Amino acid sequence: MTSSKRKNITFFKVLEIIVDIIVYPVIIISFMSSFFMLVAKSKNVISPIFGHTFVRVLSSSMSVYCPEAERNFNKGDVVLLKTQNAMYEVGDIIAFYNYTDNADNLQKLDLTKVEIGEEQVFDENGNPVLDEHGNITYRQNNYMPVSDSFDEELYKNVLSTQVGEKILGTNYTKTDVPDNRHDLDYVRDQSSTRVYFHQIVQIKIDTSGTIFYITKGTANNTTETVREDFVAGKYIPTAKWLTDVVSFCSSTEGMIALVVAPISFIVLIELLSILEQINNIILERKVIAREMPFDGKDCQKARIGIEMKEVDKIFYFDIMPKEYKNEVFDFLWGEFKNSKKQSERDQYDLAAASMKVYNMKDPSKYYQYWQQNFDSAKKKQQISIAESRSKKEKYSDVACFEYRNERPIPKKPRIKRKKITEINNTIENLKQSEKNIKKLKDD
Repeated sequence: MTSSKRKNITFFKVLEIIVDIIVYPVIIISFMSSFFMLVAKSKNVISPIFGHTFVRVLSSSMSVYCPEAERNFNKGDVVLLKTQNAMYEVGDIIAFYNYTDNADNLQKLDLTKVEIGEEQVFDENGNPVLDEHGNITYRQNNYMPVSDSFDEELYKNVLSTQVGEKILGTNYTKTDVPDNRHDLDYVRDQSSTRVYFHQIVQIKIDTSGTIFYITKGTANNTTETVREDFVAGKYIPTAKWLTDVVSFCSSTEGMIALVVAPISFIVLIELLSILEQINNIILERKVIAREMPFDGKDCQKARIGIEMKEVDKIFYFDIMPKEYKNEVFDFLWGEFKNSKKQSERDQYDLAAASMKVYNMKDPSKYYQYWQQNFDSAKKKQQISIAESRSKKEKYSDVACFEYRNERPIPKKPRIKRKKITEINNTIENLKQSEKNIKKLKDD
């Protein structure tokens, strides 16, 4: 067997590469999407990553077309939120924890104007809704978003006013922040708390300097008031394909397709890989026991010689007959000669040097050489055991050692049917001739 460079790429190695590149990222993305969705739904906790998070719309309050977002939001839709906002504006669509704190009863000042009028009605596709006569439909809305109406001067004045002083000469007097206000952690722990998804239509500030947002769903006629620290994040326009992917990942079907199925695939690959390793170990044991040839097809495919333990290599080389030594050396160490790994090249150099002291009839120096090149006491002991085992398995005359590896038996040449018939006819003719000669003698 000549030394050859064999690539250590098997069917299972290819599958493992595919798993590393494709399957694992898909599982991680799907699992994270599902985890954050489930946590947000079950525990009212929105967990952002790098200031952003995906949430699922839980109601139909925004099902009517929203001009600012240029879309509507149906129950079950997945949306992207930006959670790191210092302050929100009128017209922003926000997710918030809907909780009424009894301590939030301070007087509030409007930081935005309220426009009373009518607004055009749009359907879920953004098209104007027409009445039976084909006219555009309008409805009254007491809270129409007005993005340029924020009273920044009033806002600064409230923040800068000292406690106990009147604000802008009015009856509003600056007060301390109530001590009995509940914080966000308390609100999240309440089983009745739900995450709402509305649009800001007005901004107010109370006499303690705390911001409140007046929100309203496009499909609602009433408003909700939310304190600034209860706001979870602001809606960010996102490509539909991305939200569809996240929505699918967090669904039951997505969990099965992108988590359960890939994990089952990985388990199967690992199981097959374990079975392959067990088979290779069995082959290696049979080769060392000389129950099968070292240069068989299965052994070469499994790289038995390369993967064999160093101590087993040392032992196996010694017990093989003289006429196979060169082939066995290549089988055990040949591929390491031009390896890119320094450790494998070092193994080859050690093995090549051991050949200089090897004597088939008295291999004691050979084993001593290997012991000197190992620091591990355990390996030195294993080499001593291998040497004792070698003496037991060898005959006194090594040249007469019965090598149990069987070389492939050459196939018998196939004889054509026509030739077989001719041979049979010749045999019959010879038999008949023999009978005729015998008869002549008798006569």
